[in-house]
Amino acid sequence: MNINRTFLAPDGHTEIYTFGGANALATYNYKGYVVSLEWFVGNKSTEPMMVIQCERCLGTELGAFGICLSSIGKYADASGSPTREAIEHVKEALSILGRAKLDIEAHTLLDVILQFTPALILMPPVPMDVRMSEAAPPILDVKHISNGKLVEEASI
Repeated sequence: MNINRTFLAPDGHTEIYTFGGANALATYNYKGYVVSLEWFVGNKSTEPMMVIQCERCLGTELGAFGICLSSIGKYADASGSPTREAIEHVKEALSILGRAKLDIEAHTLLDVILQFTPALILMPPVPMDVRMSEAAPPILDVKHISNGKLVEEASI
């Protein structure tokens, strides 16, 4: 999922991102949610990411909930059980996903997160073809020319 290329909705403020598709490692349907395992590709780092969207809300203006590998500790502990504050974090995401902030909805979403946490942890590093296709275009190309010969060039 490339958040470096920012696309704005017609209102001019809402940022639009795409996920799933050819660059995703895998996508699943589970308990009313679509789960996409893919890679966050940033300017200076990449990491595995789980993106969750409500299955019945596909094609609507509702959002998706993304959890990077570095943040999974907010939801699951080392044994795979939910953390104490997990349910509160999950409740915050329910409105983004078009679900009511009910305990049963929060527990269902937490179950989805815990179901795919092992797969997120075991994801391989980002493949080079994904990294290249998701990378933002260079801002500046620099060439070092000495005595009319190209010595070095770099893209920033």
